[in-house]
Amino acid sequence: MDILVRHLIVIHILLWSLKDFAYADPLTISGETMVELNSKLSLDCSSLCDAEPRWEVSDNSMAKIEDKGRSRILTIDSIKPEDEMKYTCSVKCSDGHKKKYVNVMVYSIPRPVLYSTPQSPWSGQSFNMTCELKEFYPKDGIFKLHLFRNDTLIKDDMRNTNDNDKMTVTATDLQETTSTAHKCIAKLTLSNGTTKSTEANLLVQPREPKPTEGNVLPESITAKGRHRDSAAAEVLNGTEWPSIEVQTSSTSGGVHKSTALSVLSTLGAVASFMGLGSVLLLIQRRRKKRQQEGKEEDEEVMEKEKEKEQPLETST
Repeated sequence: MDILVRHLIVIHILLWSLKDFAYADPLTISGETMVELNSKLSLDCSSLCDAEPRWEVSDNSMAKIEDKGRSRILTIDSIKPEDEMKYTCSVKCSDGHKKKYVNVMVYSIPRPVLYSTPQSPWSGQSFNMTCELKEFYPKDGIFKLHLFRNDTLIKDDMRNTNDNDKMTVTATDLQETTSTAHKCIAKLTLSNGTTKSTEANLLVQPREPKPTEGNVLPESITAKGRHRDSAAAEVLNGTEWPSIEVQTSSTSGGVHKSTALSVLSTLGAVASFMGLGSVLLLIQRRRKKRQQEGKEEDEEVMEKEKEKEQPLETST
């Protein structure tokens, strides 16, 4: 009884194997049919029949055929858009002629170009971030460009253009005060639902404003300028400045004096925009000017006194 059961099991396994063989596909094509531009295409056509399979290609095709018994391998070393077509393999079996084909698609999604305008913005200065994608294929493919700031998608002030030669996405009016990572991701959705992507990265390092020839920025907006102006204001506020006597008029009744402290108060307001050295220089110039004016007035008074004395000497 045990022997009979064993025989039945063996027969059952044999019949099941013959069933799989009977329904097996006598001709198969394997290989990647979504191929990136300028990369290698490789398609393998294999047959279960006694005859050898063959690829149907045109005479001007750049494809090379390699014979491996019941297998034929078609290769193109650097695929181009013109190689995007249907590739057919056939074989003549005992029960008839068998044929299979695959559609090869070519795509290109190069690394995008990411740049800012201006290229090196000042700290706190508004700038635009632009991502460009060129030489993409196919032109009517589903391409998308995404801009990120510190891995966060930028959604505001974004616009897309596609002129069949270049895709562009731009985020406007951005501002940075510290080094910040920006990224652009280009995505292509293929007809079979799979996606291909490339990306570009850019680290924005804002500069501290510095005056340059033809583009002089106020030093008061820089951190160094603000610190120096603050120190200058403290020195001015904590210093007891001497009064500067200026002779405004001279008469027989005496000389009237006034102080130049009002001038110092005006200069104190200017000190918030200028360095301490500039303020002191202005004070020194103002003092010399007042002294010079005083000397000129004294000379005029002396001339008048001499004129008065001359008639007296004549009468005597």
